Amino acid sequence: MLKVTTAIHVAIGIMLELSIMVPNLARAALPPKPVVHTAPITVAPKSAVHATPILPVARDSSEGNLTVCGSEQNIQGTDVTDYANGTDWDSVHQGGTGFVFIKATEGNDFTNSLFASDWKASGKSGLKRGAYHFFRPQDEGLTQAKFFLDTIGKLSADDLAPVLDWETTDDVDNALQISRALDWLKTVEAATGRVPIIYVSPGFFNQLGNPKEFVRYPLFIADWDTSCPSVPPPWSKWTFWQNTKSGSIPGLVNDADIDVFGGTAKDLRGLTRASPLR
Repeated sequence: MLKVTTAIHVAIGIMLELSIMVPNLARAALPPKPVVHTAPITVAPKSAVHATPILPVARDSSEGNLTVCGSEQNIQGTDVTDYANGTDWDSVHQGGTGFVFIKATEGNDFTNSLFASDWKASGKSGLKRGAYHFFRPQDEGLTQAKFFLDTIGKLSADDLAPVLDWETTDDVDNALQISRALDWLKTVEAATGRVPIIYVSPGFFNQLGNPKEFVRYPLFIADWDTSCPSVPPPWSKWTFWQNTKSGSIPGLVNDADIDVFGGTAKDLRGLTRASPLR
């Protein structure tokens, strides 16, 4: 009986050892699990969204001009200078014109005497309005910018971005013209919170060497009596197009500049918003 009991104990001990060893052997026989390295997930704060917008890519200055047509959705507008006396702004708006750019200043000492009244009346009529400055390269860009800003005052939430009208050299070399134009643009953007627009003709900008620094500013191209305007480098598209200086608009006494906005009404409203790069 003792021998039997002893044998049973030995057998139980062997079984216990095997129950421990077998799983260990099984685990040892399996290949090791691969180690997976995962990068930490970074969630940007809400305030950082769209903080760095995608800027337009500049075409090389050696590339030729592009022919870029409009579409049926484009909105018609106009621009007026200092001799557009007697304008009936309600008639202008009711006749189908959607926006207007009004000359405010020229150089560092000329103010359009009609600007204040036209600015007020055009806004009251419901037109989208913007102010423009006739750029004189012979004068300092910063001085011209401050003069322009003092004249137009504070923009309302619905006003379009200001325009730099650049169509004369004043016999100033290209490098100085470019430097002074950039001074104006940067100063006006900082003060208004809107990215200014540049008005030029294709040939004029070609003569300046198609400087790529201006690609971030929307293009207002002056190319008359053509079905599709010519766009100089560095731009690939136009935002506004002045297609004639001898048009007719109800409410305007003289021959009218006919302008086209290259987008929808919603897109036009976007040009009244603060600059994302401010």
